[in-house]
Amino acid sequence: MRIKDVTSPTPSGSYAVHASRYSSGSQQPLRHRPGLLPPPPAGSLLASPALAKMVPPVQVSPLIKMSRYSLLLLGVLYGKTRCDYLKPIAEEERRLEAEEKKKREELERIAKELAEASEDSILK
Repeated sequence: MRIKDVTSPTPSGSYAVHASRYSSGSQQPLRHRPGLLPPPPAGSLLASPALAKMVPPVQVSPLIKMSRYSLLLLGVLYGKTRCDYLKPIAEEERRLEAEEKKKREELERIAKELAEASEDSILK
């Protein structure tokens, strides 16, 4: 039996199980079928289909936990050292960009003044 939609709410508020194919060949939604869990009570926290599918947590090995936290700490330390390395380079680039912007603005100002000066001539 392949199940397309595990559960869906019915107008009465209960949950019905819909399957694309049943071994009996019927296409009608079933309230309960052997092998499937009964629907949760109405108004309970398990009323959502996503929570109804949850399984209990798995025990994680202490070695795996220690490895995860060690790698997390190493990643944080790497990020800190990388940031400290790149910060002076970025400051220097910003300083050079500010100098170039000042020069560019000064040239634009001079060009604008020359254009205005040539515009205001008596020989129009």
